[in-house]
Amino acid sequence: MARRNKLDKFADLDGFENVYQNFDAKNPILTGQHGQHPDLRGKWAIDHFGNDRPLTVELACGRGEYSLALGRQYPERNFLGIDVKGARIWQGARIALRERLTNVAFLRTRIEMLDAFFAPGEISEIWITFPDPFPREGKENRRLTSPHFLNLYRRVLAPGESSI
Repeated sequence: MARRNKLDKFADLDGFENVYQNFDAKNPILTGQHGQHPDLRGKWAIDHFGNDRPLTVELACGRGEYSLALGRQYPERNFLGIDVKGARIWQGARIALRERLTNVAFLRTRIEMLDAFFAPGEISEIWITFPDPFPREGKENRRLTSPHFLNLYRRVLAPGESSI
């Protein structure tokens, strides 16, 4: 397939049944397939995946390679890749649809908004495979492993067997 531009990919995402997007960091509303606005907070497993299996979230998933591989290897779990870049998510979402991986979905949003879209204890595991290091002085608070983010993750992780 020829390279597609970002606008084409963004248009495709609107029709993908496995992609949800938040377009405004100040307004935590999800947009799903064909412009619907589902409220999935606290209900991802039941309302999207149609089961009560554990939810693993991959932060800054890019094209979703890990979410896809984990979904193939562990069909008894649900996987959600999160990234702010829609053109990247498009690739993983398209592959998941083509391979009929019903246990893999994607969320396009800023990670700072995690607790707007997930209830306390809703997530079983969080994967951060390639965090941006933000090495420059004064940018430490933007690291996905900063104390601010770690506290955010603790709010949405299930107690007990959870891991970051």
